[in-house]
Amino acid sequence: MNEVYTVEATKVYDEQVLREVIKLDKMVYPENLQGVFDAEKERFMKVPESFLLLKQGDTIVGYFCFFPITRTIRRRMMNEDRLFDNDITAADMKPFKKWDSHTLFIISIVVHTEHRGRPARMLLDAFYDHVVNLNDRGYNIDELLAYAVSGKGESTLLKYGFKEKKQVELGYKLFYATYDTFEKSRAHA
Repeated sequence: MNEVYTVEATKVYDEQVLREVIKLDKMVYPENLQGVFDAEKERFMKVPESFLLLKQGDTIVGYFCFFPITRTIRRRMMNEDRLFDNDITAADMKPFKKWDSHTLFIISIVVHTEHRGRPARMLLDAFYDHVVNLNDRGYNIDELLAYAVSGKGESTLLKYGFKEKKQVELGYKLFYATYDTFEKSRAHA
């Protein structure tokens, strides 16, 4: 019998969670987009609230990774025609801070191929609710940025109010959404 799916937000660094996330990366991403343990660890330790985990029972079957970024890396993303991924360091991130404005960067969305469909939608809905909740609690979300590295990723971002900003290396695309556009997208997603 299939167990119920749940979505949990991380609150502290957990090495086992990180190892499971990297294992999922290897299942769905080409090698150049797979998480690198040391880079992921550095980022996860800087902003431990950066993952939403999709679980079936105790098994992680998907995740959403996002975090606030500095103005400097945001500017570079907007101005440079390349993909920023594993080269994003903890110095490029800022912790969630009440009453500060935040640009959220979605670095990765992964759902194991055997758990697509309703469970994946559950994860996306949880991300939407999480971002709205953060904003409502005073962690002001000004905008969201993400790269689409697949057609599925692109269509998901479009459903959530993102607009294509530009094409970068390898045909990947940078997408952008204001918080207001993102929040209003729920009715259309």
